[in-house]
Amino acid sequence: GTDALSVTTASGKTLQTDLIIMAIGVQPENTLAKAAGLNIGARGGIVVNDHMETSAKDVYAVGDVVETKDFMTGGRTQVPLAGPANRQGRVAADNIAGRKSVFRGIQGTAVCGAFGLTMASTGLGVDMIRRHNLLENPDRIRSARLHPGNHVSYYPGASPLHLKVIFDETDGRILGAQAVGTGEGVERRIDVI
Repeated sequence: GTDALSVTTASGKTLQTDLIIMAIGVQPENTLAKAAGLNIGARGGIVVNDHMETSAKDVYAVGDVVETKDFMTGGRTQVPLAGPANRQGRVAADNIAGRKSVFRGIQGTAVCGAFGLTMASTGLGVDMIRRHNLLENPDRIRSARLHPGNHVSYYPGASPLHLKVIFDETDGRILGAQAVGTGEGVERRIDVI
């Protein structure tokens, strides 16, 4: 229609559409950190220890600009989410005030809503588990898919939600989970996991 948007690709082709979704990611603003000579990680974030201290003694960094421990893989990661940033800020403040506090790492729990759906995840997906070689035998990765209601079915207004739980079949350890649904409760299921 006349309200359609157009996008021109790198090859010069123009496409008409009603919706454009731009998933461009985030890059840390590390100009000051670089100028100060702080260690910068592979993803561009300021490298910090588990007290949120940078490579310069008594200089701390938190939030979207840091690379910190990935709770699941043990490696370094950068996850620009408000929850971890808040915890990192509290850990840094504790340490600045002389109270030894430790940031245990990022699990990557996230929730978002779009098009009437709520989507949430935590931990790692199957591809990431394989990419990081988290299990000696990748054949041990199993997943269960569940499709319960968002609340008990005898109470009116229940809507389905779809839940995938990824686990190690040897010891039952949960490695990750994803959920999606139209009603309330999606984020609560992931929070519990």
